Amino acid sequence: MTDEWDCELRKSNTSGSTAFLVLPFDPVEILGSRRAPVVVTVNGYSFTGRVQMYGGVPHVAMRKEHRDAAKVEPGSLVRARLVINPTPDAVDVPPELTEALSKVTGSLAAFAELAPSHQREWARYVADAKQEATRRRRADKVARQILGG
Repeated sequence: MTDEWDCELRKSNTSGSTAFLVLPFDPVEILGSRRAPVVVTVNGYSFTGRVQMYGGVPHVAMRKEHRDAAKVEPGSLVRARLVINPTPDAVDVPPELTEALSKVTGSLAAFAELAPSHQREWARYVADAKQEATRRRRADKVARQILGG
């Protein structure tokens, strides 16, 4: 069984910068699920996602940051490798966020109760800051916000 395919990278028809890798196969037959968690590799760059169905067409969303790293543009045909993600809910929490959550009573438990997708977004918000001071400021903000403060 092959795990590499030529996929169209199609721009979303909604506002925003998301594009989709259109999968030229039935995900149930190849991956075992219509919403399979996958690791996608394009031009040596890998990212995680889930297969989605839109209008009966299987695809994987490819955000701008991933397209930039893989050096691909919407409208092109790209060679993509897809494999099942063995740890689909793993979240890489930056140390600044872990520290901030441990300082605010109840925030660590509240963070743990969030869906993995929300945990990833908060973690990315903190980790994307270039300066340590900004990461710490953002982490402190997250620790308060997830408690509704």
